[in-house]
Amino acid sequence: MHRVVITGMGAVTPLGHTAAGTWTAMREGRVAIGPIESLPRADLR
Repeated sequence: MHRVVITGMGAVTPLGHTAAGTWTAMREGRVAIGPIESLPRADLR
């Protein structure tokens, strides 16, 4: 059996760079969905 210790939470998402920031953005109803702009899209369906 392996023991695991959780020492904190973190998140890096389009909504925020911390778990708290992401959670706040979700509660406020913000979305992070948008068109792909930084990758070549010509060959994508």
